[in-house]
Amino acid sequence: MKVIRIVVFALAAWLPISALAQTNSQNNQALQAARDLSWIHGPKVVQIGAQATLAVPMGYAFLNPADTKKLMAIMHNPLSRNEYLLSPDNMGWFTLFQFENIGYVKDTTQLNADDVLSAIKEGTAAENKERSARGWPTMTVIGWKYPPRYNATDKRLEWAIDARDSNNEEVTNYNTRILGRGGVMSMQLVTVPDNIDIAVNQLNSVLSGFSYVPSQTYSAYKPGDKIAEYGLAGLITGGAVAVAAKTGLLKWLFKFIWIGVLALLAAIKGFFGRIKNLFSSKKV
Repeated sequence: MKVIRIVVFALAAWLPISALAQTNSQNNQALQAARDLSWIHGPKVVQIGAQATLAVPMGYAFLNPADTKKLMAIMHNPLSRNEYLLSPDNMGWFTLFQFENIGYVKDTTQLNADDVLSAIKEGTAAENKERSARGWPTMTVIGWKYPPRYNATDKRLEWAIDARDSNNEEVTNYNTRILGRGGVMSMQLVTVPDNIDIAVNQLNSVLSGFSYVPSQTYSAYKPGDKIAEYGLAGLITGGAVAVAAKTGLLKWLFKFIWIGVLALLAAIKGFFGRIKNLFSSKKV
């Protein structure tokens, strides 16, 4: 039952509205394909790229990039990169890990939450033009769910934003970054807004088992290492457009497309219920 429950939530969180018209046979095939992936169940220490390790606790499951990409394809998600996926067995949320090789981020600058929020709103307004062109719901940023907070000891930045789409569905986008020598480990949490506090607490517990390998810790920095072209605020806003274009990080400008994907949750509640019931008596 363990794998099925994870798969059910993942499909519910990511399938587009067009999936509502799929036949039961197609749904079954998608679920079976997801169930057949090489899930790694805790307790188990796993590698995240060449930079870090994660102690996956009992009650959680993990996918390497090859299987994460397969799962993203099953879920019709075009945003998959070189990501690792972690989810609890109770299917309440999942998070995607990816190392962003942007260089050493100096953490000496102060974060002004109001300024950062203004930049995000401006960026979202620009992205809405792309959303409209693609026929996707546009987004309105409501404000901070969690204002940016940086733990200098753990070298970890986190924040969460409340937003509403043009279908009047409210969504929450939670992100965290852990700074390392050559860049940051990026994590984005996917869950329904009502579950965000529980999911964040659980993720925080799991991240106590995260660590960079010794040569890639923040303190391992040496003069001559690559320096990131922006600081903590840029990690939240995606950096300046000019920097993003120059460094090949233009994809950062579409981070909030993830919010739009989350907005589909309300539209597929019925579909979620059907596939959950479909597998409620099955074992793996």
